[in-house]
Amino acid sequence: MSRSVESSPILSGTHVRLAPHPIVIADKHADGTPIVTLRREGTTIREIQIRCACGELIVLDCHYEVA
Repeated sequence: MSRSVESSPILSGTHVRLAPHPIVIADKHADGTPIVTLRREGTTIREIQIRCACGELIVLDCHYEVA
C-alpha cells in the first residue's frame, strides 16, 4: 500500500519554511488566560515570561539599581 504525497506525514524541503522565532503548534490553554513564568537567580527575579493563549511570548528582563 503506497501513500500519496498529500497524505504523507513527511514533508519535503520544498514545503517547509523556517521562521526566525519558535512557533507554538499546540498546547494552547482552553480558558484563554496567559501563563506567567518567573526566572530567578536565587531570590532575585531576572525575567518574567508571559505566554498568551494565542502562543505569543513576551519576555520582560528585570534590571535592578544597586543602592
